[in-house]
Amino acid sequence: TPACNLACSHCYAAYAGEQKVLSTDQALAVIDDLAAFGVPVILFSGGEPFSRPDIRQLAEYAKSRGIRVTFSTNGTLIDDGWADWIRDLGVSYVGISIDGTEQIHDTFRRHPGAYRKSLAAIRRLRDRNVKVGLRVTMTRDNVAAIPAIFDLMRAERVPRICLYHLVYTGRGKEIAATDLDHAEERAALDTIVAETRTCFDAGFPVEVLTVDNPEDSLFLRRPCEEIAPAALGSQTLKKLGEKMLATVTSPEQDGVGIAGPQVGISRRIVAVQRFDKQGEPFEVYPNIRIIARNGETVPGPEGCLSVPGRRGEVPRYQQITISYSLPPSGKLPVRDTTENISGFTAVIFQHECDHLDGVLYTDYLD
Repeated sequence: TPACNLACSHCYAAYAGEQKVLSTDQALAVIDDLAAFGVPVILFSGGEPFSRPDIRQLAEYAKSRGIRVTFSTNGTLIDDGWADWIRDLGVSYVGISIDGTEQIHDTFRRHPGAYRKSLAAIRRLRDRNVKVGLRVTMTRDNVAAIPAIFDLMRAERVPRICLYHLVYTGRGKEIAATDLDHAEERAALDTIVAETRTCFDAGFPVEVLTVDNPEDSLFLRRPCEEIAPAALGSQTLKKLGEKMLATVTSPEQDGVGIAGPQVGISRRIVAVQRFDKQGEPFEVYPNIRIIARNGETVPGPEGCLSVPGRRGEVPRYQQITISYSLPPSGKLPVRDTTENISGFTAVIFQHECDHLDGVLYTDYLD
């Protein structure tokens, strides 16, 4: 729905002229089509989804058709009653817009008190064990507040943030002059990465997504640093490994491997599904390197969580030797070990280790 109770300065859904909205019956028919296609999740957005009178009916119907329900909302309409309904429906995620400090946010939203209402919604959902995250649109008017937004995440224990770039439609085109240039985008990305690392160092791993701009991919081109020996047995590293595993195994991803930079951490660490072991477990490998590649390369299909919607044939060695660090265990100190890997698992290791060196699989494609 384009309907909304606010009038945000950067809204891409706001436009002049006749607004055509699906009727309830039409929306239910769309949900039927999505279920028939096997779509696993639906995001109700807008405008403001909770401004739509039939949103309960639509969300409950989607849930009954086996589709996971999520929301993107400004949060100002989520009172205790709505929060209870969201929890009872089993909504898997609610993204709530926060664009900076209270003053910045209320200016963006053109509504005094919007920040406090959104923050109250975050707390209501968090206290009901509903996964909640922040949604931020970056411009020159709020980019300096990124550290404050991460402070809020840590203080309120919000585990996820999505950062968007300005879209030049709706009211967004009226403030196009406030969009970040390339240098400012890179500086913002550096700040985001630094704040993400601070969260991990504080023992609070977070999911960080950047959306809508290819400048963000520059982070994937940076060679990763080794993990310090003192950190190898830390709870921070353990939680990083858990976060990587949760990301790669989530229904949205369904991957077979992931590397540190793909979750915003520029360190030499990967998680790989070991198809060569009983039960095909996922395992985490800090300070990993490929020290030998043997035999001929064989082309095979590859894709990447960081390059969605594209696949290609990549030549990979079928036998490799890896080295990696083992954390301290009992009386045993930190130590390095080596392992010979073959077959499809060797292909996964090569793909993920490329990430650690700033290489993407697309670099191998013609």
